[in-house]
Amino acid sequence: MNRIIFVFLLLAVSISAQERNYWNIMGGTRSALMGGIVIGGVRDNSASFYNPGALGFINTSSHSISSDVYGYSLYRIKDGAGDGLNIIANDFKTLPLMASGLISLDFLIDDLKIGYVLLTRNKSALNFTSRVELYQDLIPQNPNGIYIGNDSFIPTFSGEENVTAQYLVSQSSEEIWGGGSLSQKINDNLSVGISGFGIYKTYSFRENINVFAVDTSYFQTASNSLLRYQDIWSLALLVKIGLAYQNDFIKLGLTLTSPQISIYGQSKVAGILSSQNVLRDADSQSGIVTPIDFTADDRQQDLFAKVKTPFSIGFGFETPITNKLNFSFGAEYFAPHKQYTVSEPWQKTFVLSLGSSNDIESNSAENLKIVDEFKSVLNFGFALEFAASEVLKTFFSFRTDYNNGVYKQRNNYYLGFSEWDIYHFTLGATFKDSRSDFSLGLGYSLSFDDNYNQLVNFSNLKINDEIYLFNQPKKAKLNYQDISIILGYTYNLE
Repeated sequence: MNRIIFVFLLLAVSISAQERNYWNIMGGTRSALMGGIVIGGVRDNSASFYNPGALGFINTSSHSISSDVYGYSLYRIKDGAGDGLNIIANDFKTLPLMASGLISLDFLIDDLKIGYVLLTRNKSALNFTSRVELYQDLIPQNPNGIYIGNDSFIPTFSGEENVTAQYLVSQSSEEIWGGGSLSQKINDNLSVGISGFGIYKTYSFRENINVFAVDTSYFQTASNSLLRYQDIWSLALLVKIGLAYQNDFIKLGLTLTSPQISIYGQSKVAGILSSQNVLRDADSQSGIVTPIDFTADDRQQDLFAKVKTPFSIGFGFETPITNKLNFSFGAEYFAPHKQYTVSEPWQKTFVLSLGSSNDIESNSAENLKIVDEFKSVLNFGFALEFAASEVLKTFFSFRTDYNNGVYKQRNNYYLGFSEWDIYHFTLGATFKDSRSDFSLGLGYSLSFDDNYNQLVNFSNLKINDEIYLFNQPKKAKLNYQDISIILGYTYNLE
């Protein structure tokens, strides 16, 4: 009996979207088509985000910029809910990527610029479902099922039961950055800058597993229900420092980004685990079998929450290959962070009943605590820019987007759902007239994993660990693809 809580916690972390990927979304009219590979060569006001040091090299005293993306995502997990039980989901998305501006302060100090930026740093949403209906002798016969008097019983669960198993998981996250920049050109070759950002982040996760086995002869039901729920919002600050260098042959960039400084945040968390008519206790003398129903349940809200991000260092360069073709390379290293507590509930009884003398002492502070941890990540990419004419430029880019998750057995909830390494490609063009630039691009992203963990295992249902009517997850195959249209517009005020 003492392993019941331990098994619940294993199930609570048995699964692991892009909320754990740093290079998922890239904005800016030109920068988006370059895949964000512009740390060295950015020369528009998206530099407030990519490299604030480069703002000092921009000659136009002020302009505004925005870009948007419209996309379709397809997720397929072969055997995701058990052998032969595939999970397929899709999602349409529309989101603004970036809006930013630049103001020259030459009237105060020569070559001094300030910028502002508002961008969607991350956004994802997932909804996976699976359902199984079958007739199966899942529950062993209970010889003492229904008492009819005179020490007599009618057995229940004597043959096949009507079994239904249903799984639902939904996740959504969004991260919005807004901030300002200050940049000073030191000379014709060197410029430095700094950006400060305020960050608003939301994260919501819900997972449900329900299994019912109904004895249709006597309308007795054996069941399992599991719920995990967490909802978090947080406010934070961070600083990015940028250095930009250029000469006639190359443009170089270096950035340092601080960890987040948490201001405030709140969370809601809930957990339910119940088992009815599955676990049984047989009296050694009388032989009477008694079902032992198990319930663990709690929900808490308005808890303090703190979300962290790592220190990172980025480097990039841009150089001409021919008089019409430029090549760019960029990389960014994100430091690891050991496990920390995002949110910790109050001490409350989590196990409400066992129906047995072997009650377990357990509390919500441990079972429903949310933790996070991330490993180091090194992302890199390259981009090509071809000047087809004075008004038309075409682009191609590739970048990696590795996942920072540390997926292992834990005794707590974990902040995050996906464990996907994603690869991004973009293809597009910009069109220029006297006062504005317009961009149009196509993005394609993919991820694949032949060693992915099943979300749930409904194949060959049987009783596991005394109380569960489903199996421990095994391996599945993941395939994720995303196609998006990127639109951007820049208007130069001078």
